Amino acid sequence: MKSLAWIRCLATLIFLTISINSHAFFIQATDPRFGINSVSIDTSTNLAWLDLNFTEGRTYIDVASETGPNGDFSGYRYATPEEINNLFDEFGFFGHQISPGVNTDAFFQFFGSTSTQSGFPEIAGWASNALGSATNIYGLDFFFDSSNPQYLIERGDARWQNPTDIFGGTGSWLVQVIPEPATLPLIVIGFLGFLIVGRRHQRQTSHPCSLPVRSLSSGC
Repeated sequence: MKSLAWIRCLATLIFLTISINSHAFFIQATDPRFGINSVSIDTSTNLAWLDLNFTEGRTYIDVASETGPNGDFSGYRYATPEEINNLFDEFGFFGHQISPGVNTDAFFQFFGSTSTQSGFPEIAGWASNALGSATNIYGLDFFFDSSNPQYLIERGDARWQNPTDIFGGTGSWLVQVIPEPATLPLIVIGFLGFLIVGRRHQRQTSHPCSLPVRSLSSGC
């Protein structure tokens, strides 16, 4: 069961949590196949997003073929345009240009970057509609506006890339459904409780009085 696999991932390691707004809460976690901080969990949508670094430079067709059983990305699926655009909105990226003062650092920290321009990170990827849409790229595209650094929000309505071709700097927006958001605190609390109980047990077994009494003069 994939949900059980996610419980194991969450119990393995949780490095960073951050509240983006009053509705969205993100947890950075580990998928053992890809390493530490490879997944970002949005508890408001019940979706786990794979860092785009792991699909950068691979075609849409290639990645899609690896989402089945035993594939490189088994358990994941392509995010829909609605899911990606909702993700942008959750980070305060409204419209098609990021407003001055809106911090993009957290977004790149959670979802990675597929390229850089003038030293600034960028991110771009295909969604589930890559094959059937005239425009199919979603991400943050950097540019200078009157010498001021800016980001253009690509919402799948401005640029097209052939899904069968390899593009350096383009990845795939992959997601996986995880346990209900309400269960996440229970998972974390349960894991912490397990550690505490295990540590207490270790201390007890290492104490002389916890060992079997072999002599009346043991002093315990």
